[in-house]
Amino acid sequence: MRATPRLTSAFALAVAASAVACAHVPHDPGVRLDDPARAESLAAALAASFPGAFTAMHRVLLDVGGRELVLEGYLAVADSGDLRLVAKGPFGATLWDAEQKGGAVTVLQKQDFVDEAWITRYALRDARVVHALERARPATLVTHADGSVGLAWALGEGEGAEYVLASDGALRAYVRFGRGEVVYRAVFSDVGPIPGLGRDIWRAVRVEDFAAGYVADIQLVAAELAQAAAE
Repeated sequence: MRATPRLTSAFALAVAASAVACAHVPHDPGVRLDDPARAESLAAALAASFPGAFTAMHRVLLDVGGRELVLEGYLAVADSGDLRLVAKGPFGATLWDAEQKGGAVTVLQKQDFVDEAWITRYALRDARVVHALERARPATLVTHADGSVGLAWALGEGEGAEYVLASDGALRAYVRFGRGEVVYRAVFSDVGPIPGLGRDIWRAVRVEDFAAGYVADIQLVAAELAQAAAE
């Protein structure tokens, strides 16, 4: 198992310990459906969950090996899918400020005790997953025994990813898997109105990274259209 970057010096031992004992969660690959039109329709609906350009504020309870940290996250997403993520600690201090433009990730600012690899490998990925930005086309349509459907695609080296949707198209989860096991998942819940977006959206997400050994409970506090999109 690859080494896990530390979030902060206080979390270092907990991260190392929890990464050794990864949970074993079996992955249900489902049954492939040859229906490209439906796959495209579901993918388009998923992509339209959030507007093209928006800003959002989140409250995050991060649990790493039983040690908890409360964060506030400020996210800005452009029409292009580029994003910027700022995280603040319990007393308002900026822990990090990072952006992703195309395939390039830049950490603009961070506290010395925050590992840059944690930001680039985990924090930005979680932001993309939570806002349905972590996707690839074309995706394979699969169906599961519980009636849910999935949009799945290969990531390479025997790994894959899937957005799981209810039969009515509502987003349930995002999973990454390899060798028959789930290594990462995000479960979406508490769908309701977000006044600044003018639509219903999930307001709570639980992220579990079984390889890195952390859980993040993410609450969407507020969101609104980016200024350029609102005009």
